[in-house]
Amino acid sequence: MYASVDEFFYESVGGLSVASDAVGADHLIYFPQFSTASSASVSYETVRGTAALSWRQVPGQAAQVNITVPLNTRADVLLPEEMLVLWKREEETVVMKREAKALLLGSGVYLLELIA
Repeated sequence: MYASVDEFFYESVGGLSVASDAVGADHLIYFPQFSTASSASVSYETVRGTAALSWRQVPGQAAQVNITVPLNTRADVLLPEEMLVLWKREEETVVMKREAKALLLGSGVYLLELIA
């Protein structure tokens, strides 16, 4: 996917990687690394389009996570289990308490608000 130094920033700080079972980057993993920084923004051009993840966490407030999943791509979003998720996609809003280890998303642009 990228060189080793870039890989460190994409994965360890930004929280974006191609899954090990991916073919042509058709399966991505998004995992914001809230413990490494207060905010980060990464994007990666795949053969299917732009994959992007940006997030911002302010102590005492909801963390905001913006996710872009390219066309014909599936994504696993790994988030801290103790957080409530407010999920917005276009005109749809869903509030959910996380019980699974990952949110499974398809192509689209998402805004997640995570409430501790």
